[in-house]
Order: sequence, then structure tokens, then C-alpha cells
Amino acid sequence: MFVEKELFVIPNGDSFVLYAPIARMAVAVTGGVVRNLQSCEVSGHYPQGPVRDTLLKVGILSENAPQPKPIEVSSVFMPTGVTLFTTSDCGLRCIYCYASAGVTAKVMESSVAKAAIDLIIKNAITLNKKSVSVSFHGGGEPLYGTSGFLIRDIVAYAKDVATARELEVSFSCATNGVLSVRQLAWAIENLNRISLSVDGPPDIQDVQRPLKTGGKSSPFVERTLAFFEERKINYGIRATITRLSVGRLTEIVEYLHRVAPSASVHLEPLFSCGRCATTGAEAPDPDAFVEAFLNARVRAKTLGVELYNSGATVDKCDEYFCGATRGNFCVTPWGNVTSCFEVSLPSDERAPIFFFGVYDQELQSFRFNEERLTQLRERRVSNIPTCEDCFMKYACAGDCPAKSATMTGSLIGGFRCDENCTLGVNDIMERIQQRKEVIANVR
Repeated sequence: MFVEKELFVIPNGDSFVLYAPIARMAVAVTGGVVRNLQSCEVSGHYPQGPVRDTLLKVGILSENAPQPKPIEVSSVFMPTGVTLFTTSDCGLRCIYCYASAGVTAKVMESSVAKAAIDLIIKNAITLNKKSVSVSFHGGGEPLYGTSGFLIRDIVAYAKDVATARELEVSFSCATNGVLSVRQLAWAIENLNRISLSVDGPPDIQDVQRPLKTGGKSSPFVERTLAFFEERKINYGIRATITRLSVGRLTEIVEYLHRVAPSASVHLEPLFSCGRCATTGAEAPDPDAFVEAFLNARVRAKTLGVELYNSGATVDKCDEYFCGATRGNFCVTPWGNVTSCFEVSLPSDERAPIFFFGVYDQELQSFRFNEERLTQLRERRVSNIPTCEDCFMKYACAGDCPAKSATMTGSLIGGFRCDENCTLGVNDIMERIQQRKEVIANVR
């Protein structure tokens, strides 16, 4: 008799929870069950009876030795999707902007964008893929000013080239929502998915995300939300929670549900960087954020709002936190290739970690640093010793590598372990109570 290798015992009052992240099981048990499992690991024997039968049924026990699961790590960089950071300029001056957008006004050269499109299409054909994807993001507002016209040209070009090669192409974009009616009409006609940054009710939005003139952004954003809702498009909302707004998290959820009832809501606590240095914007207290998020999640469920935080769910089971260490293909306005959405400026101290390529004007193609790409891919949770015994290892996967790099100068180093573990336990217990992905409660 063998015990599931990746099994964690989480105290829960007078009882325990057995959590097997790879097997996707969470089971409430007594201390006696835990002791029997510990003994079984040594002796290979578990007492006969209904508890043993249940543990076999859910995969915590097995008749055969568990086989190690291979880690899928590609050794070849052949992306079929690209994220274009088309500009560093922006019509807002958000008090916490990680890229200090608007300090520079660099717009990507059309030749760089088209070369990126050509590359992913070439790769798709080589790999016999049926589709490619193009996203617009970065350290500025993609649809702002000249960049907005560039994006229209890029979308038209990508559609033409993909169609000529019988490939499907999808488009997505992150935006601050300060858009004209004409821009909105174009966006819903051409984009398959939109992520909209909104921080909450007008008094929060206008303080945290003011126009570059200092004016209010909320009237424009509310118009955008109404436009999206009327046309029932595919979009989600991301809100940044600061020390100023954390006490109003439930109110923020209620407001967003009122103005954007069809949108999912992604809440993330501020990580102090970028413009925070000059505005004094501060991250929320971790304990305050956890408490506020859990309360907001209860309210969100009553409203039918899909609420998300990158450290709050055990839905994810992965070796990597995100594509930053898996091999994202992101192109900055200067033609650099970065794997991280948060590292787009050549002056960023983390650029030597996340920049792994550049567009060569003479060759009219991209050159990649395979050694640096390999180093990025090595940043997976199985290579992080401090994560080895953590039950959240496959959910948080070492957490955000960009923020680790900010804090430690390397890709290793957690920054919100306690927050993620507390939120993770809460998520597991809710699933047990609701019997989601749970076969049994063993007593």
C-alpha cells in the first residue's frame, strides 16, 4: 500500500485536511487517519475498513507505487502567440504605475510589430497549429494616441497574413478604459477579449487613476463599462487594491457588480514600485487584505460575481506561476523581447533577468538569447527549495518572479507566503463544505 507522494496535512481546529494538489483531492479527516497514513508510509500497511476503501477511492492510497509525473519544459522557443507593448505613453497618471507610464512616449515601429506577427505565423505553420494569438499590453495604454492607430494596422495585417495561410487569429487587449466612442466601437468589433483596469467607485478611481491633466477618469470608464455591458462583450476587470482602498473591498465588489454585472473581477494588492516612489502610494497591510478579500468573496458569491486573486485559489496546479518564466514572447516599444508584462523598460533593473531578445533592424528579424531563456525556464516550483514542503506549491508556484526579482535581485524569494497560504486554506475548506472536487469526508 502506498501513500500519495504529494500529500499535505493541514491542521483544521481539532481535525485535519488531507490535500493532494496533483490528485485534485481535499478530504477532512481525524487525527487517527493521519497517524495511520504516517504509519503506512513506513510499513506499507493501512488498517482494513471503510476509511481505507475511501482513501483508495480518492487516490490518497494506492496499490501501486506512484510514478513521478514528468515536467513539460520545452527546449525550443517557437511561440505562436505574441504580446505587443506598443507604447510607453498613457493618458492617465496612476499613482502606482509600475512602469511610470507617460514619462516617455515611445511608440513601437510598425516593422517590429509585423516581424513579430510573421514569426508566430511561421512557427504555427511549422508546428502544424491552427491558430495564433496577438495581445496588446505593456507599460502604457495600448489604444492611446498614435499607438491606437498602430494597433489598427497591426490587427488588419495579422488578419490578412493569417487568412492567407488558413490560420485563425485572436486578439486581446488591456486598457484603462478612457476611450472615445469611436475607439470603443472598433475594439468590440476587432478584439476577442478585453481586460479593463478599474479600481472601484469614482472617488477611489479618480484618486488612484487620474487623467494626466489631474482630471477625473471615472466618467470615461463608466461610459466604457456601459458600452461593453450593452453589447455583451467578453471582458474582465482588474482592480489594484491599495492601503487607501483595502477597507472598502466589499464596497468595490458591489460597485463593480452594479456597473459591470457580466464581468469577472480580478483583485490584486498593490506592490510598491514605479511611480509609488514619488506619489507615496502604499501596499495594503497583508493581514488587512486577506481579511477584506475573504469578506468580499462571501459577498461576491451572493451577487454571482466571479472573484479572482492570483494567490487565493487552488484551481491552479502548475510548476510555473506565469508565462514570465515559461517563455512569454512580449515585445517592447524599443524592440526588446521580454518574458514579463511588468518589465518593459530598458532602464528597469530587472531587464537583465527578463529581457532575452531584441529586434535586429539590419537582419529585420528577432535575435534570442537562448541561455537566458533557459535560466528563466529553470524558475519552476520544483527548483525552489523553500517551496518544497508548502501545500500551496502548485497553486502559487513560487509566486510572481518579477516581484521576487525586485525584492531579492533574483528569481527566488517569496513575498506573500502567509497571504497565499491563508487564502488557500480558506479556498480548500470552502470546497470541502460545498463538495467541489471532494469525494468524501473521512471520519
